[in-house]
Amino acid sequence: MSRIENGLNRISAGQLYLIAQTLDVDIAYFFDDVEREDAELSATQQRRAREFKRSVDRISDPADLEAIYQFMTYFLARKR
Repeated sequence: MSRIENGLNRISAGQLYLIAQTLDVDIAYFFDDVEREDAELSATQQRRAREFKRSVDRISDPADLEAIYQFMTYFLARKR
């Protein structure tokens, strides 16, 4: 463990994901400087956020991505 803590050995993202799954924690748990906003979300909200991200990741047309970004920016500004 000390080799990992000292940065001599590294854990891959995949390994970190498996460790988080095994411990039943979010990956952000391992990072001190990451804001824990997800902790305030319900399991359903977290699942929907992941599904939304996966859906957006499949969009290849830059114009479509820009339209989604503009909509989300407008929508979130109205909610404040």
